[in-house]
Amino acid sequence: TRQEGERSMTQARRAIALVALLSGLAAPAAAQVASSIHVVSAANRDCPPENSCSALLGTSWYSGYDQRFHLATSNWNPAGAPGVFYPAPIGAFLNEPVPGGPSYAYLVGPEVELPYGAAFNLLTVRGGVGAPSCIYTHSSAEDNILANVTFLDVPALNGHPEAFVLVLPFTIPTAITPANVGVYYDSSRSQWGIFNEDLTAMPANRWFTVYDNACDIGFGNRYFFTCSSPELNRCGMGGLIENGYPTARLLVTQRWDASAPVYNPHPVGVYYDAGIWKVFNEDLADMPVGAKFNVAVIDVLLDDDFETGDFSAWSTVVP
Repeated sequence: TRQEGERSMTQARRAIALVALLSGLAAPAAAQVASSIHVVSAANRDCPPENSCSALLGTSWYSGYDQRFHLATSNWNPAGAPGVFYPAPIGAFLNEPVPGGPSYAYLVGPEVELPYGAAFNLLTVRGGVGAPSCIYTHSSAEDNILANVTFLDVPALNGHPEAFVLVLPFTIPTAITPANVGVYYDSSRSQWGIFNEDLTAMPANRWFTVYDNACDIGFGNRYFFTCSSPELNRCGMGGLIENGYPTARLLVTQRWDASAPVYNPHPVGVYYDAGIWKVFNEDLADMPVGAKFNVAVIDVLLDDDFETGDFSAWSTVVP
């Protein structure tokens, strides 16, 4: 079947990449990738009084690297766990109290309490200066803001409406809170932009982690998905090869298309139900017909739950 063929190809690719990884262990890595399903608990919830942060474990995995990036998407019921709603956007925050010392990473929401049991699919990349080339930070500024949009001036994206883009707000607790954002391609500028879904003006000095598909950082399949038949606040993502695999880890970013403009100013997550992966609005608002999403499947090599303290769970060197 198609699914079995894809899985066989994935296994073969993993085997080839593992050989490459083991043969190159002596060389310093330009960039490496790890993944986990992060679950909010009493042991990691922080940032009083709102308790709006959740500390990521594996501190030594981040420390000593010039470049550290995170992408995350809410996962309502990982591995069949009871679903916990988190009806707010999420962002990432890195803190290095002493320059060159240990680095601490957090997932951060607005000033509302993160509920225990809220879970997030997490991809983390670490590397040296300038590596990797396909994941980076972007900041909004006067010269790249137009109304509710901040535009990306990136050679790998400019002039490429077919590109695949993921974003996650980079935030500071109590100072800058994440917003519901999406991405779109502006044909008049030949650039991709990050926009506020609620159409509010994009302020200056907002930061984002951005991924484009100019190189491979640990993703398997990538999809452009349009919700044509929503059911209340959710929409089944038919056609995904990962349907039938409840342990798949999906990352989602909303997108917008000028040919069929649909806004969805709500925080989104994913969940698995009756053999199908679904995208849903966490605040239970109705999902609009025609809402569009970029969906990527995390495919990190080896057993990749780096938050457990096993720091051997790295991918191959990123180009």
